[in-house]
Amino acid sequence: MAFGMNLWKVNANNLEELGKTRLDSENRLEDWIANDPSILGMELLIIGRQVQTSFGGRIELLALDRQGNLAILELKRDKTPREVVAQILDYASWAKSLTENDINAIAGNYLNDSLDAAFSSTFDDDLPDNLNTNHSMIIVASELDESSERIVQYLANEYKVGINAIFFTFFKVDSQEFLGRAWLMDPKEVEEESESRKKSMHDAMQAYGSRGGITARALFRRLALEEGLTNEEIEAHPEIRDFYSKKYQNYDEQELQDYIKERVKKQCYVIRKYLQPDH
Repeated sequence: MAFGMNLWKVNANNLEELGKTRLDSENRLEDWIANDPSILGMELLIIGRQVQTSFGGRIELLALDRQGNLAILELKRDKTPREVVAQILDYASWAKSLTENDINAIAGNYLNDSLDAAFSSTFDDDLPDNLNTNHSMIIVASELDESSERIVQYLANEYKVGINAIFFTFFKVDSQEFLGRAWLMDPKEVEEESESRKKSMHDAMQAYGSRGGITARALFRRLALEEGLTNEEIEAHPEIRDFYSKKYQNYDEQELQDYIKERVKKQCYVIRKYLQPDH
């Protein structure tokens, strides 16, 4: 069921439901977030707006959190469910490789101050030594259809992808305007699951690599190619390289390959089902 929000005005002992109205321009929503990201209910420093990617796309809002990790914010606007999810995954595949110098350059083009000073002012703390060790994806929408909700929840719950959606519902009574906010999923839980996935994958790679074999990531990539995915698909959607950790030190190489190949098939199916144009 698509998410919905209602708001009531308390009038003595009676409740008066406020009428919803369509936001006249989602540019207003982008402006509000850019000027005050706290309306998201998150601690974020906006470091870029309409950030140009290397493949011609534009990230609407790019931010840093207190840990120095990137947050990619994409407004749904009039995009289809497949378009908005595929687009934010595509942007994340570019953002995950940004270096500290890249991030400083983006921030320098947007902020009126240095990144160090802006970070310190926002979080009352020093800029972390290591930036962009993880990232999150946030779809911002005034409303979201059932298909988009289902895809976002599936990626977050089943594959621990750091993706979520936040809803802003617009209300108007006479000349007064009101804005309501709600998350599709608890953002703290999504963040913790994503961090857990990243650690599990890192530990699995280290365990297998320490045995003198190819890395688990390299093996996953090779098997993904064997399953029919192209290099472009793998690079555009790095989330499909994820797999659940097991105690790899207890498996021989053939058992490890069999296990990862099973994960490859399932995750390739996810990408083909939800994100490919012919779906």
